[in-house]
Amino acid sequence: MCGSWPHSTLRPAVTPARTTPPVWPYFPYPPDVIGYRIAPEVMARERPDALIIHCDPGAASGWLRLLEGHGYGDVPTVLYAPIEGAPILPDYADAFRRATEGYTLTAWSARALAAEHDVDVGYVYHGVDRAVFHPRNRDALRASLGWTGRFVVLYVARNAARKGIDRLLKAAAHARRQIPNLLVHIHAKPYDDHQLGGWDLEGLAHWCGVSDIVEFADITNAAQGVGVLSLARLYAAADLYVSTSEVEGFGLPLAEALASGLPIVLPADGGNQEEVVGDAATGRIAVTDWGTNFNGAQMAHVDPRLVAATIAQLYRALNVSLKDISSDERDTMQALARHVEQARARGLERAKVFNWNHMARTIADAAERVATGPRVVRLPRQRETMAAVAQPDGAA
Repeated sequence: MCGSWPHSTLRPAVTPARTTPPVWPYFPYPPDVIGYRIAPEVMARERPDALIIHCDPGAASGWLRLLEGHGYGDVPTVLYAPIEGAPILPDYADAFRRATEGYTLTAWSARALAAEHDVDVGYVYHGVDRAVFHPRNRDALRASLGWTGRFVVLYVARNAARKGIDRLLKAAAHARRQIPNLLVHIHAKPYDDHQLGGWDLEGLAHWCGVSDIVEFADITNAAQGVGVLSLARLYAAADLYVSTSEVEGFGLPLAEALASGLPIVLPADGGNQEEVVGDAATGRIAVTDWGTNFNGAQMAHVDPRLVAATIAQLYRALNVSLKDISSDERDTMQALARHVEQARARGLERAKVFNWNHMARTIADAAERVATGPRVVRLPRQRETMAAVAQPDGAA
């Protein structure tokens, strides 16, 4: 069984034949996926009063250097970029310094930039369209999805190493022993040429012995996933949302799950994920180890056995009749069931904080502000000392 790792029980993965050529596994992007080559031409043609840059800070740093190298260093810029964990690369912090005005996606990220690099930025959350993501008639949805009679765990994530999908598959191998009707639905493209360090998830599920209880979304474009209305149905129909992500710059699926009234289990990483969910988490899984991302940021690792135990406990609280459990356990299960409902209610309130109109207005106002201010060529500022590295709580 996957998770106990006896080599005698390993199942040979049945991997479909691939017709696509091999690619560099972590960032196999086309040469100009973020517009570096056409940027000078576009800047010369459009002559913008201000430029909004919304991408990761590494790409933003390249953008700003490119603009400066082509004589556009005086064009005011607003940078809106995520920070995915700490410590933060100096190059990432420098992108925020070079921008005329900078915003990140969470308060945790803004504090980390200030603590590590003495960079002051604002923050503004992403949004959730609550007209789309909201509680629905679960029975009808579940019947249409073929989920009737199943206990469905949902995870929405791209097939990338930092999303920790492998840990959820291993957790499913343990949890199925206690949950006879378990179904794990993973909204991810099961094979994506190993982009971003991802896996052949169907092969991994087979190796873990969970192919019969795991299903993947029908995704052709990994960056887009299924349509938004189809995705909203999944949130509304599932029983539990479980994140095993190792690090997030925000965690939009968490906000969507909150708005859908779905109980959430996530790593207790002390970072962006916990900030997004706030006090609406149904369960927090202790981080047992910290890995290191390609950029040096610390990655929260959770033990699949702890994930499985949390899922199983919530299953019992939500599905097992009180008459079928001992009197000693009855009070605990009743208290846990109440906790789930209270967390669900807090989640619906928490979701109201995430407003796309507020985000758009904040960034648009910033663009208007810098466009009408004095034009100053921004150059990198020399740093005499490096502030102490700020890590997520518990990182070592």
